[in-house]
Amino acid sequence: MPKKLKLEDIQKELREGFKNIHSEMAAIRRELRDDLRHVRKDILAIHSDLIQHDERADKMLESIREAEILKKSRTV
Repeated sequence: MPKKLKLEDIQKELREGFKNIHSEMAAIRRELRDDLRHVRKDILAIHSDLIQHDERADKMLESIREAEILKKSRTV
């Protein structure tokens, strides 16, 4: 014959289950927050690299333009 559960026992089990779920959710939120922090740092680093590459490309284009102008002035 199956054991009958008391209402108090059921409530106690439910409370413990909810505490465990709440605790697991908090741990997952912490992990996600840490992951997001790392992703943000990576994005900022990539952004910084892109800005530096863009600045270098601008300088190279300017040098090419100056060289073309100098070349044209010598041939004229």
